[in-house]
Amino acid sequence: MFYQIQLYPDMFLQGFFFVTNIISFWWWKFPKIENANQKNELRITKLKPKTSAILTFGGLIATYLMATFSKNLHEIFLNLFCLPSAFPYVDSFTTAMRIIATFMLMKKKVEAW
Repeated sequence: MFYQIQLYPDMFLQGFFFVTNIISFWWWKFPKIENANQKNELRITKLKPKTSAILTFGGLIATYLMATFSKNLHEIFLNLFCLPSAFPYVDSFTTAMRIIATFMLMKKKVEAW
């Protein structure tokens, strides 16, 4: 579906979600000793302000890079993508932020909820 409506970053995101769901289950079920609570579950924590700033800045850089790549996919891979990306910057922004949120959720960061 994402391929048909030219939302290419969203298309690739589905594979990412599949892999991260498996990793997340493992991290949540079998955390490292220093990250576990009393029930041997992954402890819920908050982000430090510096980390929040880094993630925000990194997300904006990732948005720009991903959008630049996705808007040129039809020129780079002529046989696979016959149409240009529909909304490369908006789609890349939501994709980059979902990737960041997924990693925060994997680590049980409150800000991801």
